[in-house]
Amino acid sequence: MREPVPRDESVPDRMIAPPRWRYRTTPERRHRAAVFTFVVVLVVGMAIMLGLWWIESAVDLSTFVRVQVWLIPTVAVLVWTIVAPSAAESTDDNDTQTWPGYAIRYVLVGEDTVRPLPARLAAAALFGAPVGWALVIVGLLTLLGLTE
Repeated sequence: MREPVPRDESVPDRMIAPPRWRYRTTPERRHRAAVFTFVVVLVVGMAIMLGLWWIESAVDLSTFVRVQVWLIPTVAVLVWTIVAPSAAESTDDNDTQTWPGYAIRYVLVGEDTVRPLPARLAAAALFGAPVGWALVIVGLLTLLGLTE
């Protein structure tokens, strides 16, 4: 992390970080990249779910327990989209969203403005479980400092 420059000193242009790519590009390119990233998130989440289901079937757990692998993350994502939806921000005013977080919010909640509740519920019900499992991985990677 760079040390702050005192206000009375001028800052060389080469030291000022340019805005991130998602703020400099066109909306169409940003949307395509967000959808592609969301598909990657879905694939990772589905791989985790399939792996858990494989382990559960190898251990011969009951069907009730196997359904929980899908049900718990789906309910968690549904609750998140109802209670605390935050839209993907396309400006750098509050640059706190990681790129995977931006992509997930873009698809599930909307960009800059929150979508109507029925649209959010439909997206969360359809994509909730894989997104929930992928968020566990993204959260762990963020805690380890491996994502932006």
